[in-house]
Amino acid sequence: MKIIEQVIAINRVKCTKCGDIIESVHGHDFRSCSCGAISVDGGHNYLRRVGDINGYIEMSGYGYEERIVTPGMEEHYKKEAILNNFKIIED
Repeated sequence: MKIIEQVIAINRVKCTKCGDIIESVHGHDFRSCSCGAISVDGGHNYLRRVGDINGYIEMSGYGYEERIVTPGMEEHYKKEAILNNFKIIED
C-alpha cells in the first residue's frame, strides 16, 4: 500500500509594510521581517504566522510525496486518511 500526502514545499510570506520576503526552512526556524510586522515559523512541518494578520501576502507552496506504508500499518492509515490530507493507493 502507498499513500500520497500533501506537504509544505515552501513556507514564505511577503510583508506589505517593508516589502521583505521571509522564509522558514525547518521546524522552529522563526524568522521576522526587518520592520517586525510579521514573522513565520515551521519550515516544512507547519505554517505559523505571528504579527499583523493583514500585513502580509502568502507565498507558501505545496507539493506531494508518495510513501510506502509499513506492513501491518495499513488499517491505521485507512482510518487516518479520513482526518488528514493524503490519498491511499492500493497495490
